[in-house]
Amino acid sequence: MTLVGLRWADASAGDIHLVPGLASPEFFRLLLAQDSTAAGTIELKRLFNMPGLTTTFTEQLNGTGLSHGVPVVADTGEVTVQTAAMNGRSLILNVLSKQGADSASTRVRVHVHNAIQRMWLTPSHLTVRRNAKGVRFSVLAQFDDGVIGDITNWSPFETPGAEVDHTYVHAPGSDTPALVWSASAGSPITVDRQTGVLTASADVGQATITARFDAGRRSTDDAIAVCSQPWTTSVRLTHVRGPGVAKADTVPNILFLPDGFQEADRAQYERWIRLIVKRLDTRPRTRPFAALTGRVNYWQGWVPSPDAGITVLNEVEPDPTRRKGAVDQAHGVPKPSETRPAAGWTLPDLINAVGLPNPAADPVGSPLGPKIAEWRNLYGPFVTAALVQPVYPAWLALNDRLLLNERDTAFHMTFSERPALAGDSVDHAVASNPRRLTDDDFNVFLDALRGPRGELLGTTGRLWTTGKDKNLVVVVSRSSHSGGVTSGRRVGGGLGSTLGLSLADRPFHQVLRNVNGNGFDLKPDDIPSDVFYSPWLTTAHELGHAFTLGDEYGGIATAPSKTAIIQSADEPNVQDRASLVVGGSLDVSRIKWADWPRIAKAGVLAAPPVPNGGNLTVTLLDVVKSRLSKDDIVKFRRRPLATAGQPSAICRVLSVDADRGQVVVAPLFGAVIDPNAFPAGSILLAYVRKPDPDFRNNRFGGLLTLADPEVLQRIVLTGNPLNAEPLAGEAPLPNDAPGRPEANVELPVPTKATNFPARTAPKPPPFSSWTIGLYENGRRHNTGFFRPTGVCLMSVDSQLDARSKPVNMYDFCLVCRYAFIDTVDPTLHGQVESDFIARYGKQEAQ
Repeated sequence: MTLVGLRWADASAGDIHLVPGLASPEFFRLLLAQDSTAAGTIELKRLFNMPGLTTTFTEQLNGTGLSHGVPVVADTGEVTVQTAAMNGRSLILNVLSKQGADSASTRVRVHVHNAIQRMWLTPSHLTVRRNAKGVRFSVLAQFDDGVIGDITNWSPFETPGAEVDHTYVHAPGSDTPALVWSASAGSPITVDRQTGVLTASADVGQATITARFDAGRRSTDDAIAVCSQPWTTSVRLTHVRGPGVAKADTVPNILFLPDGFQEADRAQYERWIRLIVKRLDTRPRTRPFAALTGRVNYWQGWVPSPDAGITVLNEVEPDPTRRKGAVDQAHGVPKPSETRPAAGWTLPDLINAVGLPNPAADPVGSPLGPKIAEWRNLYGPFVTAALVQPVYPAWLALNDRLLLNERDTAFHMTFSERPALAGDSVDHAVASNPRRLTDDDFNVFLDALRGPRGELLGTTGRLWTTGKDKNLVVVVSRSSHSGGVTSGRRVGGGLGSTLGLSLADRPFHQVLRNVNGNGFDLKPDDIPSDVFYSPWLTTAHELGHAFTLGDEYGGIATAPSKTAIIQSADEPNVQDRASLVVGGSLDVSRIKWADWPRIAKAGVLAAPPVPNGGNLTVTLLDVVKSRLSKDDIVKFRRRPLATAGQPSAICRVLSVDADRGQVVVAPLFGAVIDPNAFPAGSILLAYVRKPDPDFRNNRFGGLLTLADPEVLQRIVLTGNPLNAEPLAGEAPLPNDAPGRPEANVELPVPTKATNFPARTAPKPPPFSSWTIGLYENGRRHNTGFFRPTGVCLMSVDSQLDARSKPVNMYDFCLVCRYAFIDTVDPTLHGQVESDFIARYGKQEAQ
């Protein structure tokens, strides 16, 4: 095993809330080790019973937890609250695992309160499909300090095994979870006493569900679980656009599903999907989707939701200045940083150092002096008034932050996650709730989908699970808050993905008080009458991930994990810095996209080439679409592009037989081509080249690439990416030294190519940010990854022009278009070449 990272199992990364007399889970039992295999994949393994691996939990406190009434077991992470000395405050546990020379780290946070004032189940009613797995209510509690916390993780996520398995909150010395669940007798829905998991044995009926704490002396309000049809119930899809059922096996099939739309919303939802598809299929801004017109199927399904809207899991902060009657606009609460700067603290730095405020102890206007004394005692003498003062008012303003009650929707989509330190989920992330819908059940639903007449889609009917379209599932949630993310989904023995999407790009949720006094509810947003540019562009961006593209922006200041570096190897438009540095310098020959040839035509191999004398007979999936013709100069190349390796030697097309779907090629200059090196799915490409000196005598012009060799030479000369400053003497200050270290800053997008004398990049292209080369900020990291251009739809979708106020919408860079088309339909490479010429000129092409 090679330890490359740590992950929290299931929904275990969330904050833990405790009161005196309770102990946290043994956190080491909730950790998964990420193991890098010889095949370059990542496997997850339970950490607590792995030989040769040690894990240490260190509290981020002044002294030890015992000093403050919260002793911590260093090797298991269990935290016991003995007294309320830390009432209203929190502690962070830093987790470090080691195995030989390998190490990995993560964090978790524990909040301490004195008592629970009220607890309730959410949502107040919950649909449970017959035989569904892993469905459960959440439990929210309001504590005596006014904070609302999620205490669902007081129950184990899975039923504990026979051995002592403290994966739950419990009384010290007890092997019983702190929460005890029960269901009304004789109902068709039962509840697991320990986990709270609900099981429905019928399609109709309901049960009353309760959770109790403190030996039954305190319980939640009752909630209702309602039976429904199983996930195997077939749904007929509507065909929105594309070649239809007959081509489902041979073209991509993009599926749209609704979440949070009620029966009365169907017409509006279906109209919205048609508008999104029309924009993708026809607008130049999201090319290459428009280039795929007629070669992609778009489908939509309809499943109504009991509740309108979406579940919002992250903490939100009401904005009293934007209140409309009883409705507040609420924004996300910042996550703590992982740093402790010596100067210039930000609000995330202060939250990392001292936690979050609470209504009882930290009302707005509280004097700073007593807080500094308290924090220095709890967290250490590094907390000073000079560091805190600039951000203290903003910190106090978070004292009324809140969690919202959840919604009962068709596919249980959520915004973000419950408050947690681990992971990088943000408040615009839309994904499935692991407490409500398992991957297995969702896959069962997808396999039960049928065409408009009840027919199977594709030969096996499993397009979106184990089939080729397992990454092309889009769930649209009824919310106008900006939202979009691609999340992984287990399918068979592999991985697929689901794209979560919202309807607009507002920065807030609408919230109001629950009429029963149980916290706060979401006010569902109206369904927009039109498709705004943001969800259209977000859809294109997220589907770009489905077609192998990585993110091209920064924001994360920490160095990338080993896991992220391994995963980036499969992404054609991002590259980790370590793979490019040789002897301390950037080696441009190692850039993935440095030598990608411009492609005029291409065909996809249906089988490996077959030797035919000294020639090769090549069967293509579609000779006509390939547009290959006699005397084309071609090369073979494998797919996927990111890991394809070098193409073959040069060949010449001798003949094209459209009836047989074959071309015959002759290797040139004595080359020998191994047919087994190019299996089915590889491509035969006719590359763009300089004018031929003497074609008849096999003297061909040089191969032309997407990246300009002169631009790459500038990177070699300076040892710096294109977003660096010119060298001293080449332009006025500021300047960079050759081979300067990464700045680890989030760059503005568009990012200009400034690493040229006088900061003037060569033209074309008209904008320096379009120059293909190497730029910092890739895969959401400020440092450690590079991207090919300074602006792309994979980095930003739009930007408001500060001077003239119009919205600038961005499109895919040419590297991403090239990689996208190579994945989806390489016969369209000629259209990418047309786009390249429009942006960069012919650049000596014949």
